[in-house]
Amino acid sequence: MKKDIFNAFNLCRLQDVKVIIIGQDPYYLSTNLNGVEYPIANGLAFSVNPFVNIPSSLRNIFKELMSDLDVSEPTSGDLRLWAAKGVFLINMCLTVDPIHKAGSHGQIWKGFVLKAIKEILLYHLFYGVVSHRVSRLI
Repeated sequence: MKKDIFNAFNLCRLQDVKVIIIGQDPYYLSTNLNGVEYPIANGLAFSVNPFVNIPSSLRNIFKELMSDLDVSEPTSGDLRLWAAKGVFLINMCLTVDPIHKAGSHGQIWKGFVLKAIKEILLYHLFYGVVSHRVSRLI
């Protein structure tokens, strides 16, 4: 939804950022609940709304956390609580054209997102091909 595009900034105050997780682009699918279409994505990298099954990319992140930090398996893919605790979850592309899908708006957002990331000098987790390319630009 349009109101969620800047959730990485709205839910995690930049002065409170402890770590940045960079994703590629938002999930473009929607789900139908009681005859109403709702987006899967909620404006944070890898995060989905609580009524959505956890996507495989996020499930892989959870598996690593469970293995490395001995935390219990999350029951939801909604990462808004992470954002509130200082995890800046930003996608390199903040919007996606549902027809052209992944990366369709990448060039539109690239400069903006890189500027935001450069303003936050922290540790970065580069997960996926696109974010690995970003690592060379920071």
